[in-house]
Amino acid sequence: MGKSDISIAWIIRHYPGTMMVTWGLILLEAGLIVSFPLLIGAAIDDLGQMKLTGLAALTGLCVTVLAAGAGRRFFDTRAYARLYQDLAKSIHIKNMKAATTLSRTSARIGMLDEVIAYFEQDLPAFIDSLVSFTGILVILWVVNLPLAITACLSTTAILLIYVLAERPIRRLNRGQNIELERQLGALASNRETSAADHFRRLSKWRIRLSDLETVNYSSVWLILTLLIIAGLWVIGRDRDMTDGEKLAAIMYIFQYIEGVMAFPLLYQQFLRISEITQRLSPTKIISTPK
Repeated sequence: MGKSDISIAWIIRHYPGTMMVTWGLILLEAGLIVSFPLLIGAAIDDLGQMKLTGLAALTGLCVTVLAAGAGRRFFDTRAYARLYQDLAKSIHIKNMKAATTLSRTSARIGMLDEVIAYFEQDLPAFIDSLVSFTGILVILWVVNLPLAITACLSTTAILLIYVLAERPIRRLNRGQNIELERQLGALASNRETSAADHFRRLSKWRIRLSDLETVNYSSVWLILTLLIIAGLWVIGRDRDMTDGEKLAAIMYIFQYIEGVMAFPLLYQQFLRISEITQRLSPTKIISTPK
């Protein structure tokens, strides 16, 4: 393993085979899932004409999604277990050579669990959301242009919220991680006040992070409420769409909303993991935020 500091980009560069396989399967699975509303709508229209073509296509899609999803999860479990083993060993050796305290070394290896969980769970969810956004917008653009424009405006407003929130999120995550690195030392001191002060400070960082997340979530939900109302208005007044197309469009709106509602947690987790990886090098010195 090289001398470079561990980061998200470093892990991707040093494990390209793992990333290519798992991301390829994620893209396949996400692309197939985006097709569900379209095929459901087509199946309904076909059944109205006493045809089974759409239903057969939908059944084939379900089986393919199952195979792709199960295959990726079997692969990911084994690949990321090996990755954790490699990185935990590397961090332990680097911290020993740098004479890092046991408290910080233990905290950093604990933080590594979050990094691996991010690659195994959160990053696939982010890629899935990104593919869904792109696919849904393209399909809506074809099915109903006003609806696609409304979704694009909603996306722009939501992105603006998180651009403005990035700096506070990074600052709060940095404060929480610094306090976590002090945990073993506070417990080892055998002083009740020292441990109590540590847990009080840790709780304050977590509350501030949660409050910021709630504000962001509420702002996003208000935007999505407007999207639901506008979307139903546009679909209900379109006389050229078939019943199946209207159902598909409504399903795409809610699929879009599902992805957007997951984005706040995924984004905050990305910022947290970015901050954590800065600590996995024993040479990093990071000041405590106010």
